[in-house]
Amino acid sequence: MAQSENPIRLKKLREFLGYSQRDLANEFQVTSGAIAHWESGARPIPGPVIRLIDIYEESLSLRAASESIITEEALQVSRDFFKSLIETLNDEHLILEEDTKKHLNSFIESFFGDAFAKDRVRGKVKLAVARQILKSFEGSRGLSIKVAQMASFLEMGLPPEISTLLGDIQSKGKPLSFPQIQEILKESYGRPLAKIFAKINPEPMVVTSLAQVHRATLLGGEEVVIKVKHPGISQILDGQFKKLAIISFLGGLLGKQSEDVLQEIQNQVLLEVDYEREVYNQERFRNIFEHEPRIVIPKTYRELCNKNVIVSQFESGLPFATFCARATAQEKSQAGLLIAYFHSYAIFRRGLLHGDAHPGNFLFRENQVVFLDFGRIIEYESDELEKERFLYLAILNKRKAQVFAEFKKRSLIQDPESFNFEEFWRLLQKQQEHHLVETPFRITRSFLRSMNMENRNFKDRKKLRFDKSLLRSFLVNASLWSLLADLEAEAPWRKQALAMLEGQDTVQ
Repeated sequence: MAQSENPIRLKKLREFLGYSQRDLANEFQVTSGAIAHWESGARPIPGPVIRLIDIYEESLSLRAASESIITEEALQVSRDFFKSLIETLNDEHLILEEDTKKHLNSFIESFFGDAFAKDRVRGKVKLAVARQILKSFEGSRGLSIKVAQMASFLEMGLPPEISTLLGDIQSKGKPLSFPQIQEILKESYGRPLAKIFAKINPEPMVVTSLAQVHRATLLGGEEVVIKVKHPGISQILDGQFKKLAIISFLGGLLGKQSEDVLQEIQNQVLLEVDYEREVYNQERFRNIFEHEPRIVIPKTYRELCNKNVIVSQFESGLPFATFCARATAQEKSQAGLLIAYFHSYAIFRRGLLHGDAHPGNFLFRENQVVFLDFGRIIEYESDELEKERFLYLAILNKRKAQVFAEFKKRSLIQDPESFNFEEFWRLLQKQQEHHLVETPFRITRSFLRSMNMENRNFKDRKKLRFDKSLLRSFLVNASLWSLLADLEAEAPWRKQALAMLEGQDTVQ
């Protein structure tokens, strides 16, 4: 092969993987300047790097690998999950071109036709294909996107990286046009917008599957953000839930407990379109955290809020990805500790569960975290809260007998006589490792992968039955862990958890 073709090969490989020059430099363990010079032809590509390109290109053929990181059963689950998403998007009459659907199905078949290999390169190539699949979902909105986001945190045998990508779908919505937004606002207020707003930025700040957000200025000069619900989304959520292909898929996957799990997912999704309740909860949380200046919750302009619109004070800050790229390890750890404190204080001191720890719901600035979106707030009954407090204290204090007794008492285990409690205890200790050590613990993606592997390898996991409280905790904890792993937050998690469980109002 001619040397002159190598820069083209390198650039094509980088673009296929969806990498920037810096990303590929990290992958190849060279400087980003070297990648730029090689792609431009300014410098010849060294032989070892050409060999790396060869290996990657060989992997693009997706030839069968000798061994698999995950089981064939898990691969089938993953493939069927993607297929059900495609069917659902079609059922919801969402934008998905015929050619795109054909390519999606082709990608899925080739991607999951063989196993994720232990070979690191082959795995990355396949992950790039998954990114292309998910990119095709961009511009969609509706219930399928929210269900996919929440389902990504359920234990389905999916590789952790795929679950993360699924969780990103919700922030890839296609925006409504500005004239459409103006019409919704005019109808909501029943008066000219010029009598309320001095200016509305026509470009949305954020577009999700359920709403979009625009920055604006009130007549009095206050900087605000306007959250506008997508028209008809409530009807889609209410009327199509049981018709979605993904629901029947999840029902088959979850078995006997599917009805409870799916009902909880539906309930949580429906909470997000009740704007009057969201405004109430946003102000409620502002009052709860008045004592902690490092937690910032935007105030709402109640007189401008209604069932379709929420107007809140504009708060500046870095988005999650930018903060992760720019902040020091200490700053990221402090932010992670503050986020964990926010959630645990709300639950164990006020009985309120913030159920949407998504990266898009946070902004970061010096020594502060801004918390956004209070749609998915769940209230615990006092007896539910005490059950959770008792169970977590028993786990953190390593009271194995108490934990087993509580699981039996709450009928959380099917067929307890044959259940492997000793292996289950080892699994619990792995899941709560960061809460069981006295010293600071760093939460990483590697830690989550090992936790997920332990979970998949637990043979009796299908005998576990989550009640409503544990299911809610699981969904929130999974998303919270993912967030902290992206921050690579290191903190004395045990000290803070015990303080919250025992009623102390403290954060470092």
